[in-house]
Amino acid sequence: MGAALVETLYILDKPTIGLHPKDTSALLDLIKRLRNAGNTVVVVEHDTQAIRSADHIVELGPASGEQGGKVVFEGPPNDSRARIPQPDGIYQGALSARHLRPTAG
Repeated sequence: MGAALVETLYILDKPTIGLHPKDTSALLDLIKRLRNAGNTVVVVEHDTQAIRSADHIVELGPASGEQGGKVVFEGPPNDSRARIPQPDGIYQGALSARHLRPTAG
């Protein structure tokens, strides 16, 4: 990597949106290369594959808007307290009734 790509802070906002899982893997490999070259990479993400590949995750919640913005989990993705979204949108781990909202129809 070029000298300009070292000791830099990269902030990526949902970089995997719309990517095929194979392309997501390639992107995650690139992100790891950036990290391994001495950079800091912060990724805002909802993709399960990306979250599981992180070194450290911070989940904000417990909801959105005014009910959100609080750290509800911080640690490695393999911690049993981590709530990682599944492909169907349901979180693995504990889920309380306050996170469930009825839908019309």
